Amino acid sequence: SGSGQTRTQTVTITNLTAGAVTWSLAITDTVGAGVAFSLGASSVSLAAGASTTVTLTMTASKGAAVGDHQAMLRVSSPAGAPIAHAAVYAFVK
Repeated sequence: SGSGQTRTQTVTITNLTAGAVTWSLAITDTVGAGVAFSLGASSVSLAAGASTTVTLTMTASKGAAVGDHQAMLRVSSPAGAPIAHAAVYAFVK
């Protein structure tokens, strides 16, 4: 079972549009007991063509269920329209 560990990874987000944007970031649809995913920012503001990095953290509690754990990183417009998404994943031994 899980041993109470935390791991971080940076995620690069790039604005491929022709204008400045502000996007909301969220972790949703988490599957697997004892593991949580979190982000270092809840939104990003980017000029046209600009990029930024956001820290993604996975925390496995002591005794987390062995096996696959996953969630979705969702990028949305201020009105909630989906812009992009990516799966996040951790395997607990």
